[in-house]
Parts: sequence; structure tokens; C-alpha cells
Amino acid sequence: MAKRFFVWGNDVRTPVAQVLCGSFAGPGSEAMAVTFTAPTCWPVQGWAVFRRAGGEWGLVLAEPYVFLDAPLVAVGSEIQETRPVFRVGDSRCNPSGGSRARLWRWNGSRPTAGPWKQVKPGAAPTARVASGYFKTPSGNIVCFHSPGPKDMPEAYLVCGIKSGLNPAPPRRTCRDGDPVSDRVILPANGPVQVPPCAGDPGPFVGLQVGARVLGYGQAWSGAGIRCDSAVTGLTCRNASGRGFFLSRERWRAF
Repeated sequence: MAKRFFVWGNDVRTPVAQVLCGSFAGPGSEAMAVTFTAPTCWPVQGWAVFRRAGGEWGLVLAEPYVFLDAPLVAVGSEIQETRPVFRVGDSRCNPSGGSRARLWRWNGSRPTAGPWKQVKPGAAPTARVASGYFKTPSGNIVCFHSPGPKDMPEAYLVCGIKSGLNPAPPRRTCRDGDPVSDRVILPANGPVQVPPCAGDPGPFVGLQVGARVLGYGQAWSGAGIRCDSAVTGLTCRNASGRGFFLSRERWRAF
């Protein structure tokens, strides 16, 4: 294309990943559909349709957020678009609802989309974990697991270590309590978090309400999160493969 086009602030000449040619802009038309890449966990971030008329290419459709490696298929003069299905609580990189597809056809003036149809079933929903506490036999590490607030149904696990995180996290400005250096949070999806402030005892309440002991060599699991207790420390990871290791000597997130 001699002409340069910018879609969502990107020059579409260089990040093109997929090109389909066909009469997508009406009978006898010369058109092409292209997808655009980005350096994320989902390389395809959108697509567009161009029509050639009068010796020049013009943009007739731009659609963002596709998230599949090869989401477009030419079906005669129509374009089939496939996208993953995100359920409530899914992280950006881990949709669990399978995939759905729809057909785009020319209506005489522009491409229009038909209804979505499920083409791949989703994974079985993860059971919500009941809230509660557990601790290591030494009592130095105490964890609280929760299904999450009603308006954010993703489960999470927060573990505190009485001897403190070693190495300690950088000190941060904290307005709602003391800076935290004794606990980490692991959501059902996504990376480990160190909360900035500790306005309450958090997981250490479990020492007062009878947290069950997770013996060395034993494991706890719920809602896609699993923790393994060992003499060397506690290791927890979620369905995304993210997690942490906690011990008196050291801690790390992965």
C-alpha cells in the first residue's frame, strides 16, 4: 500500500500478521483483511478491512481486541472472526470460556457482523474455595484463603510470615496503616502482590481462631491455587503458574 494508515495509533504497514484477500466489500470488489500484532501475551490485537478503489486503498472497517494467533478465515466473500470468551474473574492472558465465532458480510455500504456462535466449549468452572486459615507447623507462616468479595469473584490467598519477608520489600509511603513487610497476596490468576499497607492483622488472625496445621509434606488446594508445606518452607502457585516461596531465611516470587 502506498498510503499509510494509522489504526489505534499504530502504523498498520509493519505489524501485520495475517492477510486475507477477497471480495469482502461487495461483488467484484478488491479487498483485504489484515490482523495487527503487539508484544503481549495475545499477539494479535485487532484487525481491519481495506478496499481498493480508484487505484488507492481505503479503510472500511477496524476492529480491536481479537487475542488469537490467526483469528480470521475467508468464507467465500465473508470473513469469519473467532475470539476467546472471557469469564468474570479471568485475567487478560487466561480466558477460560472457550471461543466463539461470527461472520462479517457486506451489507451494501459496510461490513456488518452476524451473531456470535460458540465454537469451542469453555473449561469447567473452578469451584469457589471456602474461606479459612491454615499455618505451617512452626506457626511462623499463616495463610488466609477467600473466594473474594461478591463484586470480584476471583479467589485469593494471603500469607503472612511472623519473622518478616527476607529480603524486605522496599519501604513505601503508606497512609492507611503501617508499611507491609510481613505478607504476600496470591490471586487465582496473575502475579504475587505485596500490599503497601497493613491496617489490620490480616492472616495472623488465624493464630487466634485456630488455623489448622498444614503438616510438612502436606498440600492445600482450592480454586486453582495450591500450597505445599515442607521443612524448607511454603510454596504456593496459582493456575497461571505464578506464586511464591516463603521461609524464615528468604522469600521469592515467581
